[in-house]
Amino acid sequence: MNASRTAFAWSQVLCIVLVLIVCFSPRVQAADDSNSGNLATAQTINNQQLNATISALSQNLNNSQAKQLVSQLQSQIAQGNVSGEASTLAQLKNLINENNTGMSSSFQDLLKSMYVGNNGLTIDPNLLASLLGSINANGVPSGLAGESPQQSSSDLVALASLLKGIDPSLAQQLLTDASMIDQGQAVQGDNGNLQVPKAGNIPVPKPPSPFSAGPPKLPSTNLILMMVIPIIIVGVGLGLYFSRARIGATLGRRIIPFAGAPEDTSIPDYNPADPRGRIIYYFHRAVQVMRLRGVSKLTSETHREFEAKCAERIEAPDVSGLSTLYERAKFSGQDIVSSEADDAATHLSNITEIAPK
Repeated sequence: MNASRTAFAWSQVLCIVLVLIVCFSPRVQAADDSNSGNLATAQTINNQQLNATISALSQNLNNSQAKQLVSQLQSQIAQGNVSGEASTLAQLKNLINENNTGMSSSFQDLLKSMYVGNNGLTIDPNLLASLLGSINANGVPSGLAGESPQQSSSDLVALASLLKGIDPSLAQQLLTDASMIDQGQAVQGDNGNLQVPKAGNIPVPKPPSPFSAGPPKLPSTNLILMMVIPIIIVGVGLGLYFSRARIGATLGRRIIPFAGAPEDTSIPDYNPADPRGRIIYYFHRAVQVMRLRGVSKLTSETHREFEAKCAERIEAPDVSGLSTLYERAKFSGQDIVSSEADDAATHLSNITEIAPK
C-alpha cells in the first residue's frame, strides 16, 4: 500500500509539471504584412467602373454600327452627358431588338437592364438577374447563350464588380456563381436562377447523447483505481505537451485581435489594359478557386502563407508562380509588362483546368 501511495504522489507531481509547461509555453501568433489598410467599403456605381465593365464585355464586338455607338456612349459617360447617354442607349437597345448587333449575350443583358436616372446611367439589378436566367446543362446561365463557360465566368465577375455599390447581395452571388461555373459545380435553384448549395441545407448529424451508454462503472478495488487514474492523467498531460503548438495557435486566434480573421473572398476591380491590375485580379480569382477546393486564405494571411498552404496540392506550381507575380505587382513598385500579366492568366487557367480533388 505504501508503494502505491508513493506512485500516486509522483504521478501528481508529474502532472503538475506538465500542466505548467503547457500553460507557460510561448503563444503562437499570426501576423499579416499585406492586408492592413486594404479594407474597402462598397461605393455606388461611377463612370469609371461603368466604362471599364462596358470595355470588358464588348471586347469581341464585330458590328461596326454597334462599335461606333458603344464608343460614343463611353465618351458621353466620361463627359457626364446624361441626355446624350439616354439617346445612345436607346439606339443600342433598338439594335438589340433588330437582332443584328454582334454583341455578346452578357453585354446585351447589361444594356437591357440599364436606364438613365437623375445622375446618369444606372442598372436595374432585378431585371439583370432575370435576364441572366437559369443555368443550362453546362452550368451556364440561359441568358448567356452562345458563350463558353469560361467567358460566362469572366462576364459574371465583370458584372459583379459593377454591381457592388448597387446590389452587394447580387454581386456576391454572381462571384460565387462564376467560381462554381469554373468548377462545373453550379446548380439550379427553386426560382430557376443560378445558385450554389447553402451550408444550412446540408444535414448535420446529431452527436450521441452522453447518457446513451449508461453510467460509467468504476473499479471495485481502491488499488486499481489509484493506478489507473494517474496513468490517464499522465497520458492527457503528454498529449497536451506534444500538441502545445497547435493549442497555442488556437488560443492565439481566439485571443489576438484579427488572428481569427474570416476567409478572403475579395475580388478587386481591374482595368483590362493595366497589367498590374490584371495580375492582382488573377491572384484573387485563384484564391477563390482554391477556397472551393478546400484551401482557404484568411484575410489575416499573406500571399506567401497561402502559397505554403497549397504546397501539397497538385496546383502548387501554378499557385506559387501566380503568388510571385502578385508579390511583384503588389509590393515591388517596379514596372509591370503585359507578358507578365499573360503569364499570370496562364497560371490561373492551369489552376482552373485541374480537376478538383
